[in-house]
Amino acid sequence: MSLFYDLYQNAQISSARSTAGRAESKAQSASDEIRDLNARVDKLCLLSQAMWESLRDRTKMTDEDILERVHEIDARDGVVDGKMGSPGRRCPTCDRALSAKHGKCLYCGYTEDEKDHVFEG
Repeated sequence: MSLFYDLYQNAQISSARSTAGRAESKAQSASDEIRDLNARVDKLCLLSQAMWESLRDRTKMTDEDILERVHEIDARDGVVDGKMGSPGRRCPTCDRALSAKHGKCLYCGYTEDEKDHVFEG
């Protein structure tokens, strides 16, 4: 009976090691993704600052002007939350809600080509 118990325990240990290995791999993958996203955010912040400073130097705009515009853009989706959002849109063909996920009307098949802003994926 002890032999069967030992075999069972060894199988359980092996399964636990395998599960731990998969969890470690997923954690490493998530860590890598976070590092990549942080690098992208840093680059976007740098580019945004460079564009703003170039625009400010060439125009009469002030920091207050840009902050006002940020607030205006933030409010476009109806929620001032510091995030870029988009209000729901209607299909110009059948007047039903366009699927933001699919980029087309699920009812009539109309495909939407234009984006809300230039940085939209």
